[in-house]
Amino acid sequence: MSKVLNFKVVLLGEVGVGKTSIFVRLRDNKFIGSKSTIGVDKGEFEFEVNGTPVKLDLWDTAGSEKFRTLTSNYYHGAKACIYIYDITDTSSLYSLAAWLLDAQKFAKDHLCFLVANKCDMEEEIDVEKQTAETFQREKGFIERFEMSAKTGAGVRDAFQAIAEHLVKKLAPGSDSLTSEQAMQPSPFDNVGAQSKSKGCCS
Repeated sequence: MSKVLNFKVVLLGEVGVGKTSIFVRLRDNKFIGSKSTIGVDKGEFEFEVNGTPVKLDLWDTAGSEKFRTLTSNYYHGAKACIYIYDITDTSSLYSLAAWLLDAQKFAKDHLCFLVANKCDMEEEIDVEKQTAETFQREKGFIERFEMSAKTGAGVRDAFQAIAEHLVKKLAPGSDSLTSEQAMQPSPFDNVGAQSKSKGCCS
């Protein structure tokens, strides 16, 4: 039996973008509506990549400025950070720049991914796809995903893709890059030519 690969992954973003709803959708396959997390919730989620079992140790951290100093402790050991914004709120996208700075301080060797949540609310869209893709290129996100925690569309697929990225970049003995090489250049540099975008609602 293949050895299980474990990766710590943290969810980041402002209050109301749907971090906890995404977490619960992945864990329980249900929608809980608006609920702000105080502190942290975490769980293990199993995936398979090329026959290898993978566990994502997913942490749902608090999103408000009031609790940001608390969440700095939870970056430790993170191999990936998922930055989530609400497609109906442009400010939730640009506020991710501050989260990127925090992550750069406390989890320098992580892979970063951008997630557009609430794609079931396209009639209220405030963040155009082109705007999000420009932000993605400028900040160096590896990939951008679109999902809806409410309907479940795109959620499991996004985390499967993230698991595949982690195995490819960081797994011991990988035919690709080592964990140190995978961070050169920094994920915070402009890697526009390498950035990709996948969505369920485009």
